[in-house]
Amino acid sequence: MFRKFSEIDIGEEIGRIERAVSLKEVEEFCACWGSPGPNLFLSPEVARRQGLPNPILPGPLCLVYMFQLLNQWAPGVQIKSLDVVLRQNIFHNVPIRMSGVVTDTSLQDGKGVVQIELKMENLKGERLIGGTAVVTLPANIQ
Repeated sequence: MFRKFSEIDIGEEIGRIERAVSLKEVEEFCACWGSPGPNLFLSPEVARRQGLPNPILPGPLCLVYMFQLLNQWAPGVQIKSLDVVLRQNIFHNVPIRMSGVVTDTSLQDGKGVVQIELKMENLKGERLIGGTAVVTLPANIQ
């Protein structure tokens, strides 16, 4: 079901989705991404040579999850920009929490423009990724 722009308020929370990303998901992503390994995303040996205790999630895969967070909140939303800072490594099978908050809304050229602050954190509340998104929705969905 589409979200109506008129129903979106500044301060509205988005998500609070918790999940852990499995090795299988990373393998499937890396195969599609054109980086099937061995690499620091899939191989414990390569990760250790890079100074990491275990393989990590690819940054682009984390962006995919941010896109999914936005699309789950507002199916059909048009994502105009997504700007994130990868602050810490994220390891396989470690629970993460994704969420956001609407920070601004406006009407531009007949579309509802929504600015959102996004974050991905571990369950201790440490920020792993922070960023912002700008999305548009039709201003009048009947």
